[in-house]
Amino acid sequence: IAVIYHPEMTWEWKYQIDVYGFQFNKTDDLILFPWDNITIARNSFLPVRKHKPIFSLHENITGNESNLAFYVPHNPPCLFNNIYGSDYMTPKSGPSTQAKWGTLHGRPAHGNPECNTALTVSEQEDLERQLAS
Repeated sequence: IAVIYHPEMTWEWKYQIDVYGFQFNKTDDLILFPWDNITIARNSFLPVRKHKPIFSLHENITGNESNLAFYVPHNPPCLFNNIYGSDYMTPKSGPSTQAKWGTLHGRPAHGNPECNTALTVSEQEDLERQLAS
């Protein structure tokens, strides 16, 4: 999910919410993002972890602000390395900057390198909860 704030818009609510689905293959432990046709390793993405709270001037529908937060993938460096290549921190331009470029040109977005991340007990519980949803 991506939430974008548009301060200059004339709408009453100035937020755009984009929801991106994915498919999880338990057998191969891989996640497919169909809109870009990218397959990534589950352990580079799940469990997502709370990154920063979202400040809001309005109560959400539950009346509880504490659950509003930005979430990030579990292992962003490994995820970006697999999707964009080991030089993902180097500014680039052109088509090779698109997430699907590597996949379209024979570089899978998983296993290059392996994302071998040990989970804490709490992270393992989060993973199990997120996979059950």
